Formats: sequence, structure tokens, C-alpha cells
Amino acid sequence: MDPVRLRIITPITTSDFRDTTFLKTLSCESAELSSVYLRQGPVSVESALDEMIAAPGIVERALEAEEEGWQAVVVDCMLDPALSATREAVDIQVIGCGESSMRAASNLGRFAIVTVLDRQKYAFEQLAGSYGLLDSLTAVRAINVPVLELEKNKEQTLKVTTQACQKVVQEEGVAAIVFGCTGMLGLGALVQIALSERGLDVQVFDPLPFAVKQAILAVQQQQNTNRAEHPLPDRKGILGFEDWPRLRARLGPAEI
Repeated sequence: MDPVRLRIITPITTSDFRDTTFLKTLSCESAELSSVYLRQGPVSVESALDEMIAAPGIVERALEAEEEGWQAVVVDCMLDPALSATREAVDIQVIGCGESSMRAASNLGRFAIVTVLDRQKYAFEQLAGSYGLLDSLTAVRAINVPVLELEKNKEQTLKVTTQACQKVVQEEGVAAIVFGCTGMLGLGALVQIALSERGLDVQVFDPLPFAVKQAILAVQQQQNTNRAEHPLPDRKGILGFEDWPRLRARLGPAEI
């Protein structure tokens, strides 16, 4: 079986925020991975406004991936920015880190999200509700480390993440924890070990590698966009957006 060609779209413009070797940690024999950032957009995604600013670039990058022959894309953000819009725009499989990891966590029972900032609590409650998972989401806790600060002191990031996870398991008795930011990549196994050593039986989801696995499986199972849920948009005029030519072409020429 040929390797699955998978494009990871990181919906920010800060291309050096993560260790450049991260693709190697996700690589496997069954997939060929590539990664792109946005040409225009926010430096990080931590709010609804950030999501809105990132949206055109995400769709543009997905259209580009489809054009280049990639078989699936993963939107590398737990807030799933522009996920539905991207699925409307392309026929290839589009996996959201938030949706895939939260659905899997809910299958285990009650779960918590440990994220970067307190301000994201409402956003994750909204997101879980949109997937019909709000009853399973027990708590949203923050380590209060902004996205762009996660890599600057990895030891401290691991320490506060482990503490937050331990506290929410002890207080809420959850069966699973989902990291609320894909910038926490690589902490999952370390936190899992630390919690196990403390006698805490809980599954920790590192959302980006989990989404990559789900995307590979979807392609292998020959899944494409569900057009009943995400119908192709009608072609219509669009003004502006010259920096996103594929998006403009997808909707149709502007009519002035």
C-alpha cells in the first residue's frame, strides 16, 4: 500500500514557534507528511477573532493541498478554526484536532481539557456543544502559558501541565484528558507517565498526533468529505481576497 499523503496546516504565521523536528515525531511508514503555515493571518490562535482572521488562509492552504495531490489535511489547532468551511471547499478528508480528540475522549467517559489560557473555557464549551459532547466535557483548566511561550521553557511547561492534569483528575475523576492546544505536542506521553507514577489511571490525548492517525485511517478507508453534511457552496461573486486566489476561484469571479 502506498503511503498516505497528508498535509498539516498550522493556522498561524509564526513558522518558528515549534521545534522544526516535529514532523519526525509524527512520521510513520504509512504516511508522507508535509507541513505549511499561513501566508497571512494571526501569529497564534487563542480567540474567536484569531480564528476568523485565520479562516481564509486555512481554506486557501487546503485547496492548495488538494490541487497538489495531497489526500487529506489536518487543521493543526484544537479550536478547529474554519473546519466546516474547509470541508465545504475540498473533496479530500479534513480532520480537526479538536473534533477527533474530543470524540475519542468522550468514548472513554467524562473528560477534561487542559489548555493554555483561561479565556478559552467558553470557546471549548461551545466547541464541545457543537459536536454534541458537552455532557461529557467535565472541566476546562488552563496552565496560563500563551501558545508562543510553550516552547521557550519546556521543563516549566511540562511541570505546570502535569500539575493541572493531576489536579483535574483528582478533583473531577475524569477518564480522559485532552490537551487544549496542539502547541503542547510531545507532552502527552510524558504527562501520561507522570500521572501513572502517581497512581492516576487516565488517558491523555495529544491532539495533533492523534488527528494525524485519524487522517491516515480515513484515507485508507477511502473516506471523503460528507457532502450531505458539508455541501459544496454555490458559486457567487466575491470582492477582495486577492491574496487567496484559490478561494476566489472556488467561489467564482467577483461581480462589481
